[in-house]
Amino acid sequence: MANAYSIARPLKLDIVIPTYNRAELLKKALASLLLADRPEYLALSIYVVDNNSKDNTREVIKSFGGIVYYIFETNQGRSHALNAGISAGRGDIVGFIDDDEEVREDWLRVIAEWMAKPEVDFLGGPYLGYTDVSLPRWFPESYCGVIGITPAGNFPREFANDGGPMLLGGNSVIRRSTLLAVGAYNVNLGRTHKALLSCEDEELFLRLLDAGARGYYLPNLAIFHLVPKNRLSKSYFRHWCFWHGVSKCTLAGLRSESSKKLFGVPRYLFGRCLREIPNLFTLQVEPKAFEAELGWWDLAGWLYGAHLIRRAQNRRSIPIQEPEAAQ
Repeated sequence: MANAYSIARPLKLDIVIPTYNRAELLKKALASLLLADRPEYLALSIYVVDNNSKDNTREVIKSFGGIVYYIFETNQGRSHALNAGISAGRGDIVGFIDDDEEVREDWLRVIAEWMAKPEVDFLGGPYLGYTDVSLPRWFPESYCGVIGITPAGNFPREFANDGGPMLLGGNSVIRRSTLLAVGAYNVNLGRTHKALLSCEDEELFLRLLDAGARGYYLPNLAIFHLVPKNRLSKSYFRHWCFWHGVSKCTLAGLRSESSKKLFGVPRYLFGRCLREIPNLFTLQVEPKAFEAELGWWDLAGWLYGAHLIRRAQNRRSIPIQEPEAAQ
């Protein structure tokens, strides 16, 4: 089927990589893409979006040449950078990875095989983390997502809003026509140089499902994500959970969620934290105690978001600009 499809219409894939002051890691990300196994019928372009880096990011990107294009985005923030990369390309399909990732050698071939099926609108896969140090004793396994480790099963399954796998922006593929229909990333969400905001991926994922787009989680569409030593600290986990709460609050406002609230926060979060109070003092099982503490940081972020951060104007869809020539 793939060969028949390739004769009729080759696939054109754009890969977008937002980057900020990670030139050395970016080299590995680009090398992994260029070394990956690619079918002949898959045309590839890579758009690296420099989001005001102060290191030698520009020189690194330019040194690759060929199908690697340099884009500069002055508006600070991951969502701004992603949208700039989307607008720069012209491919039928848009893929996304982060600058601290490396794709598995068959990543491009998996994309080609699945996106050759016209009924497939988007794809996602797992983050497989790696680090040079051991995980600390206090590490709570239920918070693997904080450090970018997101296994979600060993079998393909269709995405749904059912608490199962979610489309993650650092390992996702979306048909361009689908992006044009639902809109790109919401710039009210996403990491910036000042805050660990998140949920831009979840917000786009929910809009895809709302629009009736069909997507699949594929365990073999895998990337390897670096977990740096500085993220294996309690302070980073606390910081991440606080801003995750702010982000979830902002997302709830954007989607006009109507769950029962107390002080602008879903009531179930208060109940969850109160039930976890005994575990705060379970020092003999440190991961359980720290997990309980992180729930309170998440609640604090929700409260902060509800009363100080939430935007007055909801923006559900960010239009994609017409493509511009790559620099």
